[in-house]
This record gives sequence, C-alpha cells and structure tokens, in this order.
Amino acid sequence: MTSDKIVRGVVDAHLSSNEEGIFGDWLEGLAIFINKNVYDGRKSGIKGIDLEFDKDNIRYLVNIKSGPSWGNASQIVKLKADFVSAKRTLRTSNSKLNIMCVNGCCYGKEKNPDKGDYFKYCGQMFWEFISGDSNLFIEIVEPAWS
Repeated sequence: MTSDKIVRGVVDAHLSSNEEGIFGDWLEGLAIFINKNVYDGRKSGIKGIDLEFDKDNIRYLVNIKSGPSWGNASQIVKLKADFVSAKRTLRTSNSKLNIMCVNGCCYGKEKNPDKGDYFKYCGQMFWEFISGDSNLFIEIVEPAWS
C-alpha cells in the first residue's frame, strides 16, 4: 500500500466521521425541535442530558445518540452516572418528581429497551416516544437516509 492510499484512507475516514457528527447534531436538533412543539420539551441544561420534557406526570431525561452502537462499556457507565447525577440534581428542588431516563437513538432498533436504570429507544420507537406520532419516523426521518 502506498503512502498516498494510506493518507487518502485517513482523510476519507475523518471526513466520514465529521459528516456523521454533523448529521447526528442535526438529528438531535430535529428531535428537540419536534419534542418542543409537541410536549414543550427543551434542551437540557444538565450535564449529559440533551432533552427534558414532561408527559403524564413524568419528567423525561433524554440522552440522544445517532445510532444504537454508539459507545463502549466505559461510555455506558458514564451515561448511567450522568442519569444518576441528573436525577439527584432535579430531586434537590422537588423530591416527589417522577423521573424516567432514556437513551434515545435516532436510528436502529433495540429488542430489549428496558435496561434497568434507563430505557433505550431506537429508530421508530424513539421518534414516536418524543413526538407521540407513530408515523413520524417513516414520513420524515427515514427518507433522510434515502
């Protein structure tokens, strides 16, 4: 393999990673925008939480990722720690607050969403959760990949 091919491979991987980051940021913004219009959700000010909203007397704390295979074991441990810390922060001002934590993935599928400490909703399940619309993923989000 020539140095030209190696450099080209590294540059291509970097550009692909940047595009994925830009697309992920766009999807996160879209999710927050949709949720704001449906449930009056908001970008969270709590570290490690992207979206907060109230529905049916539950405060949802959502960490949004692009897809289901976003992290390694230590990153999952950090996600759980961020959820614990966020709950503690919110309960300081309202000890009776019913809080549910969610790892939301903009695409993909998750066969077992109940992770014990939090729920993991992916793809259509995630978009329906934040919008209340079972067709949102099929009508708006899925065509973005086409």
